[in-house]
Order: sequence, then C-alpha cells, then structure tokens
Amino acid sequence: MELSIIIPIYNAEKYIDDCLSSIVHENLPYGVEVLLINDGSTDESSEICRKWASVYTNIRYISQLNSGVSAARNVGINMAKGDYITFVDADDYVSTRYFDIILPLLSRKLDLIIFDHYKQAESGAFTYKRLLIQNEKRNEDLRVLPLTWRSNQVWDKIYRKAIIDEYDIRFSVEMKTSEDLIFVLKYFSYVNCWTYINQGLYYYRYVSTSAVHQFKPEYINDLSIVREKCDEYIEENHIQNYRKVFYKILLWQYIDLIANCLNIDELKIQLYRDNSFLTICKSRPITVMQRIYQLLFRLHFVSSAKIIYLLSTQFRKRTSTLEMKKIIEGNTWKRF
Repeated sequence: MELSIIIPIYNAEKYIDDCLSSIVHENLPYGVEVLLINDGSTDESSEICRKWASVYTNIRYISQLNSGVSAARNVGINMAKGDYITFVDADDYVSTRYFDIILPLLSRKLDLIIFDHYKQAESGAFTYKRLLIQNEKRNEDLRVLPLTWRSNQVWDKIYRKAIIDEYDIRFSVEMKTSEDLIFVLKYFSYVNCWTYINQGLYYYRYVSTSAVHQFKPEYINDLSIVREKCDEYIEENHIQNYRKVFYKILLWQYIDLIANCLNIDELKIQLYRDNSFLTICKSRPITVMQRIYQLLFRLHFVSSAKIIYLLSTQFRKRTSTLEMKKIIEGNTWKRF
C-alpha cells in the first residue's frame, strides 16, 4: 500500500459526499486506501460512510465513541497500511490533480511532500494560499515554516509512516486547538529529504460551526503548550533568530481568542494564570500592544482591549501575579 488517507469525521453529513467524491474522482487509484474514522457522530455520517465503504474495497470505515479529532487521527495512524499517510478533513476536498501529482513522487522515498492550498472565506470565495518556499535544499527553510503559521496544519503534507512510527509521533488528545502544529513540529525535526509542490492541491472549506471558529477559555492553556513546545523546537533546531517572529504571530493568536470570548470573567482567570501570554507581552515593544488594543477598540471589543492593555503594561512594570490578580478581579480600569 502506497498511501493512506485518514479522514476524521464528526457530524459531517453535509460534506462527506463532496469530500469523498473529490478523492475517488473517477476511481480511487490502486495503492491508495481511505480510512474513515467516525468519532461518535450523531447525524447521518455513519450511514454515509458505510455506503462508501460498501462500494469501494479500499475505503475502510472505523467507528469509535466520541473522543475528539486527535484521538480519531491517532486511530487512523495505528491502522494505516500505507508507506505514506496524509490527512483530509471531512468538510474539505482535494484537487482533481491531487493523485496525478503526488503518487509519482512517492517512489522518490521522500520524508515529506508539502503543497499549496486554497482557503475559503466567509463569502464562499476561495483564495490561493502560496507557501513561497524558496529553497528545497535548505532544511532551515522548512524548519521555520510552522513558526510563521503559514503551514501549521497537517492536511497540506504527505508523511512517511516509518518516521511517525519510529519516533511515536501522535496527536495530543489533551489539546483542543493547535494540536496540528505540535504534530508538525515533532515530525519536522526528523525530515531530511523533502519536496515542495507550488500548486494548490487542497481546498480548505470555511465552516462557521467548526472547532477552530469557536472559543473556550481552556484554549488559552493550549497556546501556552504551543509556546513551550515551540521554544523547545527552536532550541533543538538552532533557529533562535526566529523566536521573535514566532512570538509576534502567537500574540495574534491570543488576540483572536480574546476578541471572540463572550465570558470575560473566565478569560481573565485564564490570562493571569498563563505565563506564556505574559512572557510574550514582556518581549514585544509596547507600540505593538498599543496597535492591538486600538484595533480591538475600533472593533468594539472594549473589555478585551482593556485586559490586553492592562496585562501588557502592568507586567512590563514587573507587577507581581498576586497584585495582577487583585487588579483584574477588582476590574480596576482607572487609566480608562
């Protein structure tokens, strides 16, 4: 078996047919298997998956109790028979040229194949997202890619399963967001030979109800794990000069979470407990923070802007955690 495609599925009845139709296209190529991992769906996803598996012998259907996308992908990795594996989300689809371009490259025994994609906006239009990798012979160009947040997802890559198995690379089931990035970081550390396809082979669909467009206060903790793991990755790969770039981008991930949080009290508790956010605040120029809270004020996220401004300025003055807690819980916004 050449390639295993792992598709985690949870309540995706609206999209599965489109997804699998794009993969099968005229016929599923020989040497390719598709693993449909039903993660406890409560809609008609199970019936749709069973139908596809009954028609195509190289489409396998696996059902499990709802355990999350990471657990579903890990099941797929454990069951995959291919020399290479990749991931497709059930609400996305692939290009008609996907296999024509990828399959011939597998004979080159590469550790990684990476390609461009199209991303759908809320309007429904797709935009071409080019990775702009300059030099395939420079592993540093690859190593820094996830730190720029341009390719921290798992579905725009083909992975050698032997590397995943040898180093026991799996998705963290404890994390609710950014688990893709941690998987990519682990894998990239062992990549030596790779290639980049500057063509869009994957279509990432915008779904407003998907996990990445929702907020939970515990997501703050996930970003703290990201900061810790990325710091380790930066040190191990000797790319310390990219730390500031990464911190700046991670800061915006915090802002995105904060701006979309409705439960401001829970958010405040999470923020003052999170050393990563405070570390980043202290590492960035105050002008950057000013631009951020000004932007949030313009977008009417007044409470979020106040929290960000207060945290950034107070911690730059080395305010103690206890003092910070009193300020936040007391909701003291004298400067406003």
